[in-house]
Amino acid sequence: NIKGLEIGREDIILAGTLMVIKIMDYFEKDEIIISYSDLLEGVLFHNV
Repeated sequence: NIKGLEIGREDIILAGTLMVIKIMDYFEKDEIIISYSDLLEGVLFHNV
């Protein structure tokens, strides 16, 4: 069990995780940055 994960969504999370891992492998990256804000906020902060 993963806290906060709805029952029945396990297959979607697994598939998404595998996609991220494959993309990271393709680009030879060993880390990613996850943002809880959206792109618009980043653009706003960058331009202020």
